[in-house]
Amino acid sequence: HAPKIMATVDGEERRIFGWETDAAGQAYGDFLREYIPAVRAVFREEGIEDRVWWHLSDEPSGKDLPAYLAAKGQVEDALSGAKILKTANAVNCLPVCPAAC
Repeated sequence: HAPKIMATVDGEERRIFGWETDAAGQAYGDFLREYIPAVRAVFREEGIEDRVWWHLSDEPSGKDLPAYLAAKGQVEDALSGAKILKTANAVNCLPVCPAAC
């Protein structure tokens, strides 16, 4: 699921995504594909992009693997070349997908 994200919409602060949002869904993916490059551009301008690590999920287990890989697929291109923290529940995920997680 996606985190709570607030935005100004028509001059009013609104929650545009939250726990009910599918992290692999089209709307959230579209948002991330616009947001991530914009944030990375700021990091480059500030000279800190090489010190930034991206976090995709809190310890996915084996049962979460399909959803995790789908969500990861949403942002792979936008995060190309970036440092990504690969958090995984070693007992439940790593034996299943050492390279994918």
